[in-house]
Amino acid sequence: MKKKLAIADIRIDGGTQQRSEIDGVAVQQFANDMRNGDVFPDISVMFDGTDYFLVDGFHRVHATRKLKRTIIQADVETGTRREAIWMSLSVNQKHGLRRKYEDVKKMLMETVFPDEEWSKETDAGIADWVKCSESYVNKRRVEYEKSQETPVEPEPEAEPKDEPETTEEPKPEERQIVIDELGHEVPKHLENVFNRRQEIKDHIKVVSTIFKTIKDAQQKNDLLYVNCKVDQLKADLGNMRRNLRFTLPYAVCCYCQGDVNNQECTLCDQHGFINESTYQAVPAEMKGE
Repeated sequence: MKKKLAIADIRIDGGTQQRSEIDGVAVQQFANDMRNGDVFPDISVMFDGTDYFLVDGFHRVHATRKLKRTIIQADVETGTRREAIWMSLSVNQKHGLRRKYEDVKKMLMETVFPDEEWSKETDAGIADWVKCSESYVNKRRVEYEKSQETPVEPEPEAEPKDEPETTEEPKPEERQIVIDELGHEVPKHLENVFNRRQEIKDHIKVVSTIFKTIKDAQQKNDLLYVNCKVDQLKADLGNMRRNLRFTLPYAVCCYCQGDVNNQECTLCDQHGFINESTYQAVPAEMKGE
């Protein structure tokens, strides 16, 4: 089904991005072509009744955002997030920005082999779906299985006899580096905020679950929910979901680099971090692109 979707309603965090990285040069070229009037193929999304998961078209979506456009034409299919992930494994085989070996390796090592069901597919079956050689799939499968093996613990050495006991100074705990969604290190005073990102993600999931539960109940003619106005509920919960996504820390502020005392920074309002929507609106030169 062809449909115009709001960019903000498209989920790009559902595990359907199978490339090793977004190509910034390609995004800029796509944006230039769009600005010049070129018509691109519709993006592909999967709708599970609540969320639109992007299957194909990540570079087109990023290019559209770069132009500060809020609507994009999409080819919408109905299915689950899991089906969206499976479909995303086969995109860009012959069209769009061609995949690299790093992309194929990522989808095999991070999506296919860790999955209990998909990993049972034969090497030939997987190779046919993602369009690579059977030998390449087998090579990556062996590599993955070796990475999952539990290392053998070395036997403890016999304690030396008649040696005086020595007390070692306790070693300081090594600090775990926290990174934002761009892979940048988070300043220490913001670590707690970024470590708690999952709280917001859990709230978003709850909101989505509420809507799906009530919608399914109405479709089954559950008398308890007969007076619930689904369209109004969808709008209200959609606003709540967008509000929560606006709250979700995405990156350390590009302007002040997390300096909460920098009163000249109007990008983050002295919070030290920004959400994804704010980051997308930041000029390329400030992002270092």
